[in-house]
Amino acid sequence: MASFEGQMSAKVEATTEHFSRQEYDQAIGLLKTARSFEVNDPEALIYLNNAELENNKQKYYTIAVVAPLNASSSNTQKNSGIEIIRGIAQAQELVNHPEKYQGYRLTQADGKQLGNKINSLGLKVVIADDGNQAAIAKQIAEDLSKNTEIQGVIGHFSSDVTKAVAPLYEENQLVLISPTSTAVKIFPSRKYTFRTVPTNDEFAIKLADYLSRQGHKKVAVIYNNESEYSSDLKSGFRSEFPGQTTEDLQFSDNSLPDNLEKILEAKATAIVLLPDGKTRPKALDVVRNQTNSDIKIVGGDSFYNDQLSEIQNLKEGLVLAVPWYRGCHLDSEFLKVSKKLWGTGAVSWRTAFAYDATLVLIEALKQKPATRQELQQILVSDNPQFQVKYGATGEIRFKDGGDRLGGRTQLVEVVNNQGSLKFQPKPSCN
Repeated sequence: MASFEGQMSAKVEATTEHFSRQEYDQAIGLLKTARSFEVNDPEALIYLNNAELENNKQKYYTIAVVAPLNASSSNTQKNSGIEIIRGIAQAQELVNHPEKYQGYRLTQADGKQLGNKINSLGLKVVIADDGNQAAIAKQIAEDLSKNTEIQGVIGHFSSDVTKAVAPLYEENQLVLISPTSTAVKIFPSRKYTFRTVPTNDEFAIKLADYLSRQGHKKVAVIYNNESEYSSDLKSGFRSEFPGQTTEDLQFSDNSLPDNLEKILEAKATAIVLLPDGKTRPKALDVVRNQTNSDIKIVGGDSFYNDQLSEIQNLKEGLVLAVPWYRGCHLDSEFLKVSKKLWGTGAVSWRTAFAYDATLVLIEALKQKPATRQELQQILVSDNPQFQVKYGATGEIRFKDGGDRLGGRTQLVEVVNNQGSLKFQPKPSCN
């Protein structure tokens, strides 16, 4: 099991031995205690559901999630991994315990409660930790492919790692659904790789259109050329922006502050920051060090973290293109259940898209595919019978190649609210 920071992580880890001995009663006791101390821990909830399935001798479908969760991952990556499995844990809980959520409107396209069992079966979730490392992720992909119980996989976190493992899922004909990988180039000629999140092209269009409408004709772009995600988003932006983009700047360049200053002196009126997770701290430095209020700063979705403590590291006026903004969905059933389950409705976009990725597999499994190949055929674009009608992020169907059909993005701006910074939609919710 992957461990979480916090006083109860040791108890969650201790259940491993009970699982290996099939001592599910003892595991359930430990996991319930862990949940009572840290209700927001999704790993404990997933293993609790798994233990209850085994203890009750209930039949189930099995899916897997792969995300960075270990101590060797950066804090940003590890937190993102936790956010991903939180969405999967929420969907699993609704399937296995529908009796707890009868008061919520959770119907799907077939008019049934989402919380119903899947063809009278429960849902087991296997958690794998790849540390956001391609070599580890490849081995995990091979292992999951050999496990015939696994019906589908949700992951991986970054575009770089997802691109590295996608051929293995294709070769082994195992469906992979990514809730967070946005780089366009991941998916050429793929049949078994899908995503619920919008692509970088859609973020690029949103940023380019905003800057153009604001009258910006020359902008400076800063990105990480070692990142598939960052490079892909940079290329998309340059293709879409009708004005002039200056010579590309690198976050890794020690001369970045001086080079940026020269570009701004040459009449660039905006800075476009496109960091990946690794270079996000350097992008934050650019934001903090920019004192000219006439220079507009915009950024991509990896910049976005709507936790209050994180927002205070930003600067008023910063505009980001994001895949989903919680403030536009406060009345959604997804957030109402989140508040009941986690003690807070303040969940991230990664949680929402991971939840939706799980709904995709749930809805496909309802059609009783006999093989992994049949499950893939259910998801493809020319199957008019498949859709997730009420996902956390809207209706879900797929285009040819596995991209989401009709994926939407949202602009948000950092504003000052009585001395505290917060995000708000710009100009309004889509």
